[in-house]
Amino acid sequence: MKSTLPALDEKVEAILQGLANGKTREQLAETFGNSSWKSVDMYMRRRDYTWDARNQTYTPNVEVTMPQLKDTSKAGKVVYFLEQGNDPKSTAIRLGFKNHRDMADYMKAKGYEWHSDESNYRKKVGVVQNNSQEVASSPYSSSKDNDIPIVPMNHETLTHQMLHYLPLLQLLGEHQEKLMELLQSNENMQIPRYLVPGVARTKTIQMMNTLHDLIADYCNEYNIQQRVLFEVALIEFFQKYGFKQEVDALLKP
Repeated sequence: MKSTLPALDEKVEAILQGLANGKTREQLAETFGNSSWKSVDMYMRRRDYTWDARNQTYTPNVEVTMPQLKDTSKAGKVVYFLEQGNDPKSTAIRLGFKNHRDMADYMKAKGYEWHSDESNYRKKVGVVQNNSQEVASSPYSSSKDNDIPIVPMNHETLTHQMLHYLPLLQLLGEHQEKLMELLQSNENMQIPRYLVPGVARTKTIQMMNTLHDLIADYCNEYNIQQRVLFEVALIEFFQKYGFKQEVDALLKP
């Protein structure tokens, strides 16, 4: 069964556009002359929109069953609603983007490409770069896989080149332990876990919607709680840009 998005009137579009630009519901209420943000909320709910606290915007209240929507990510919703015949501009605004160009940049960053024949985005899969011409034109390429290219070089030239890279080698040697730690962490993609003592409290902050979306997407993709993400980010920030001793003392068993 085809699912269509709720109607998009001028005020609904202004509310969604304002939220996408970082405005709060309180600020929008003042713009429309309302006494409270609840008036904005009621207006949107009457037009079949639901407040999405995680993304700080309103989303269409469309009945979508899991077999219909296999990918529940934001990119998956874009594909789904376009698939249902909704145009890119209205889909972008309804899903919290500033405009359809912002949505296009987001989809491109997520590995999707636009297909005009389908009027929709499609995930890039099985992309293989053909470097045969580069290999063939390389002066050091070989027809045998196990061949090692031999470059003529005398002792004087070798010594001169080694002296040129000596400062870099010394720098790498001084930071070898840290370099190996970074390489291993990137390879294993192990997110550290910290046992922070204390009592949990709620901290409300404002941030740009683009950064907000990155946080939500990252936590969804790597299946971690946003609280864990912020704890790791703050602890490593303090360790790198000050308060290292304080953080070490805080985490000391």
